[in-house]
Amino acid sequence: MAVGFRICGRFHKDSGERISEEEWRKAVECIRKALDEKSIRELRRVVKEDEMWWARCHHGFGTGIRNLLRANGFDWGDISLDEHWFLLVEEAVESAE
Repeated sequence: MAVGFRICGRFHKDSGERISEEEWRKAVECIRKALDEKSIRELRRVVKEDEMWWARCHHGFGTGIRNLLRANGFDWGDISLDEHWFLLVEEAVESAE
């Protein structure tokens, strides 16, 4: 899995506010619930094989994930969603049973 980094130990919204651990966890759960088992298996394979998977998927799949998050109230700003969506997806896939 690709390893993300946190500036000053925390992710930030475009407004400069911190994204709380609870808000992050809820976003991960939102994505996990939206993915079916076949998608989870495929994402596990893709992430394992290519640590830059997110670059190929930024448009299309990544746009869909960012729109899903926005539609579910995760209004972190476009820049933050662009920078964090794939980390949320990776955590969602890792946490799927």
